[in-house]
Amino acid sequence: MSNQAGLRNTVLALCVAAVVMLAVSLAVTVPVFLSSGRGGQAYPTSTPQAAPPPISPEALGRKAEMAAFQGGEQVKTINVVGVGTVKAKPDRAVVSLSVVTRGNTAVEAYQLNTEKMNGVIAALKEAGIPENRMETTGYSLNPVRSYPKDEEPVIVGYECRNSLKVTLEDLGMVGEVIDRGIKAGANQVSSVSFTLSEESKEKLRFEALSLAVKDAKAKAETIAEAAGVTLIGPTSISLSSIPTPPMPVVYKEAALVGAAAPPQIVAPEELSVTVNVSMVYEFK
Repeated sequence: MSNQAGLRNTVLALCVAAVVMLAVSLAVTVPVFLSSGRGGQAYPTSTPQAAPPPISPEALGRKAEMAAFQGGEQVKTINVVGVGTVKAKPDRAVVSLSVVTRGNTAVEAYQLNTEKMNGVIAALKEAGIPENRMETTGYSLNPVRSYPKDEEPVIVGYECRNSLKVTLEDLGMVGEVIDRGIKAGANQVSSVSFTLSEESKEKLRFEALSLAVKDAKAKAETIAEAAGVTLIGPTSISLSSIPTPPMPVVYKEAALVGAAAPPQIVAPEELSVTVNVSMVYEFK
């Protein structure tokens, strides 16, 4: 009996020791697990990094200012803007003609418009204008409504509008194109403008760019001389060009319709292309 009692006491002591060890283990493990978040991991995890935001112009400016420090010493600079302008006579004219027709039905208005516009194109071809210099820029077919008093609007017909743009290399033909177009069936001259060809614009841009750089350099040298410092050279250059808009021509409709001779439209003397250059010069 004494042996059995001793065995029970030993087993009981082992059980108590196991319970104590389990309690200690839970006391250590559970807080660590809970600190990682519900359902989360018990060990640290790396936080994904968000994509860097786009750099604004202001940030780029600050970055450029920081780059001006070399070896802890600020670089001394002068900021100048050079302007170059070149003028030239226009070498292109653009005439916009329109045919506007009305009919009781949409088909009638469309057919009448097509007939008249085909006549306009044929007349311009007879004048020596190639087809690739003519382009349709607008076409519409809409109902015409009447609005009786205290009644619902009523469709009384249809209007068809077809607009044609004619580009001319010979500026002296502007009046003839208008005259031939009107006699052939065009009843509106939307606009007449003079401009430069892309080849001419590109050539003038390079000339204006050269003048703008020289202008910026002259300004920097003048500032440096007045301040009693010495220029080292440009550290940055940026440019922007000002587009050359076409020059519109204002005319009187009475001078176009029923005139005995083609109207004389004189092109502007010159058009200009301007380029601006921003330059930063270092000095000592």
